[in-house]
Parts: sequence; C-alpha cells; structure tokens
Amino acid sequence: MSDESRKISREELYRLVWSKPTRNVAREFGISDVGVGKICKRLNVQKPPRGYWQRIASGYKVKTPALPSPGKGGRTQSFLISIVIDYLRYRLDTFIALLHIHVGEQKKAGPAKVG
Repeated sequence: MSDESRKISREELYRLVWSKPTRNVAREFGISDVGVGKICKRLNVQKPPRGYWQRIASGYKVKTPALPSPGKGGRTQSFLISIVIDYLRYRLDTFIALLHIHVGEQKKAGPAKVG
C-alpha cells in the first residue's frame, strides 16, 4: 500500500465535494478530478452540478442535497484513496515498460529506409 494512503468515509467525501470544487479535492489526494468523480460514483456520493461554484460566486443561494443512501451493494464504510493512486502508478509503469520495449525494437531494426 502507498505511503500516501488516506482513509475517507462517504460522509467526509460528501462534505469535501460540496465545500470546494472537485479539482481542489483532487489536488489534496494527488489524483485527477475524474478520479474523484469515479470514487464519488462508486460510493454513491452526488457531486455538485456544472455551474454550481459559479452560482455561489455570483451570490445565488443554492441547495445542497442530502447524502443519498449507499444503495444496494454500495460501500458504506470508507475508501482508500491509495487504491486509485496505486492503480494509476501501475498503469503508468506498464505504459513506460511497453514504451521501452517499442523503442528497443526500433533501435534493433535500425533507421527507416526512405525509398
């Protein structure tokens, strides 16, 4: 498991995504905003709709919905953010390894001949 792991509950994630933009939450965890969105979907945590933060900045009063139930078979406890970070590192390592293999094969074949 990564040294950067942080256990987060559904309730804490809900509070975070409704208190600041998803990209800011993502920065705290060292993942992308898409990654935060996927975690929210997995834990059945609704995110603010598009334009939500602009409406707040413009002075509109907006309602925050209640945290929905986890749903059938949904996670109710907590989620380790390190799972996502480790997965992304694995994917990056795999990509780099494949890139090295590809570059190595091209070096063995020599320069391309122009006909």
